[in-house]
Amino acid sequence: MPNFLRKHSAAVRRNITGISEEAQAKLQAYDWPGNVRELANVIERAVVLGSGPTVTLEDFPGRIAAGRTTPTPELQSYREGLDAARKELILKALATTHGNRSAAAKLLGLEAKYFLKLMKSLGIE
Repeated sequence: MPNFLRKHSAAVRRNITGISEEAQAKLQAYDWPGNVRELANVIERAVVLGSGPTVTLEDFPGRIAAGRTTPTPELQSYREGLDAARKELILKALATTHGNRSAAAKLLGLEAKYFLKLMKSLGIE
């Protein structure tokens, strides 16, 4: 986890100093059906969307905080799968552009207004 934390905090130019004990306990207790890739995505999301210098439980998706596993792809609805893929693309674009929304929209080939509306509909702040 420390490697993911360093990598993603450097990518978005944020000084993240660590992960709270409560958050570490939830990460260790989680089943990780997506393996290392899912862990990397959760850490990246926490770094991008987190508000403090330490990653806390509030920075994680509800399924991690509650200790639930992600539904396997064959159990997801079509809409859930599309939304998850869109959200992942947007978060990666934001990380690549260091949080610059206009640049992220351009990177994805989207109009800025649509990009902002899409972020809001997917719950990305």
